[in-house]
Amino acid sequence: MPVVITASHGGQSAVPGVPERTGTDPRTGRKAQQFETVLDSQTAELSEAISDAFQARTGKRPYVVIARFARRFIDANRPLEDALEHASAEPFYEAFHLAVRQSVDHARAKFGGGRLYDIHGQGSNREVVYRGTRSRLTLKTLLEMHGEAALTGPQGWQTQLESKGWTFIPTATDMSRETKFNGGYIVQTYGSHQPGGIDAIQLEFGMNYRRATDRKKTAEALVDVTLRWLEIFPIKR
Repeated sequence: MPVVITASHGGQSAVPGVPERTGTDPRTGRKAQQFETVLDSQTAELSEAISDAFQARTGKRPYVVIARFARRFIDANRPLEDALEHASAEPFYEAFHLAVRQSVDHARAKFGGGRLYDIHGQGSNREVVYRGTRSRLTLKTLLEMHGEAALTGPQGWQTQLESKGWTFIPTATDMSRETKFNGGYIVQTYGSHQPGGIDAIQLEFGMNYRRATDRKKTAEALVDVTLRWLEIFPIKR
């Protein structure tokens, strides 16, 4: 499938020989510009459920890259200087991003492009999914090819998910800029505004979408809409 799924904050494993991050790099004394260590619980499991739902519907799987290391040790959704504090953590960080880069490159080579979902969890509102695209910047190719209709028109990606009961901030009818969770390092790095990128959306799921009792429903809705989205608004003309 021309779909890439990333999950950088759902891992729970310690990194051998690496202390937990403190927010200050002991090598330089530099404080991280952004510092969080909280687990985005059940986002790894949600990513796997999405992959399973794609296979159940199509017999094919998307590209999936999940960080199994805990965010307490490495934050893969940050630039290197804010992601880790010990040199021995760097190979793990680089392995994650190499896998994302290879997935994006392969999707471009095989399909001419792709769509990337960066899966996260947020605790602000259990019933909400925050959309992060740097105010549509990371969807540059999609919007240039198909216009706003591909995102918020009657057949658009977000409109169709809202029709399935998803609650987004911002809503499909709200044309204001994204003001919270507006797209982190992964979508900024691999989005279609970048050379060699693909259309990318950060999804910050409330707990009602990712808990064990509901994530299969979440996954099936996302897959159903994605397949229709790819058909109506294809990657290539």
